[in-house]
Order: sequence, then C-alpha cells, then structure tokens
Amino acid sequence: MELIIFDKKTFEIIDHIPFTDTFEIKLDLVISQKSTFKLSTININAKPKDIVFVKAKDFNYLGIIESIENEDGGIVLGTLEFKEILNREIKPISYNGEIASYLENIIKDTFIQNEDALENIIYLSVSKETSKLGNLNDWTDFKIIWCKC
Repeated sequence: MELIIFDKKTFEIIDHIPFTDTFEIKLDLVISQKSTFKLSTININAKPKDIVFVKAKDFNYLGIIESIENEDGGIVLGTLEFKEILNREIKPISYNGEIASYLENIIKDTFIQNEDALENIIYLSVSKETSKLGNLNDWTDFKIIWCKC
C-alpha cells in the first residue's frame, strides 16, 4: 500500500510512504470518524490539515491529517474523512435577489478568498451554472444541504 501526503494549501505531493503496517479506516456518511495509520517510519513530512491519500489494491482513502503522534518505533497518523475540509460555520443572513450568485459568493468567500489565508483552498474552483431569483429567509434546509458537502 502507499500513503501519499499532499500539502493542504498547494495540493502538491510532499511525502510518499509505502506501508503495510497497522491501520484502521472508519467511514460514516453521517458522523465523521477518526481513522488511524501506524507507520514504521520515524520521520514524516506532514502537518495537521494536510491531505492523505491511501492507495491499496482493493480500496482508496482520502482524508485530512488531524494528529501526528510519535509512538514506539514509528508514527501514528490520525485522520478525518476529506469531507471535513468543508466543515465551516457560516453565519446565515436573509437574502433577496439572485440566489445562485449569492451562494457562489458565500462559497468563494468561505473557502477560496477567506480573510484567514491559512483556511483558503486555492485549488478549489466554483462555477455557477444556473440563475434563480428568490429569497433565503429560513436557512434550516440550507444548513442540512451544506453539511452534506
């Protein structure tokens, strides 16, 4: 198996570790689960929030590094499912007008052009493929959809 680590900001490969060690991958569509990978290496070029891709014969896994811990003779990576990279709080504001453009701007402001440059995902792109006039007053349904991203 191969464990490939990508830089969170640039999506460039920063480390590549062949491994056959102990691992546990937990996937759940509703509740994010923590997966772990025990590596025999003592050095790893990675930091929390970097992206992990595991390529195996029977499956692939994409996650985000949550923790890096030194253990006897190796390193244990704790990861969360990749969808957690999109888990951000957005303050709901009532809006009346062209909804598609409004939502496009919210996504860009939150994930691509965030005031906190460390939170930007520069390789993410957004395209608006529809136009709809309307209003957003009750964000209850929108929050549910947003969380499924």
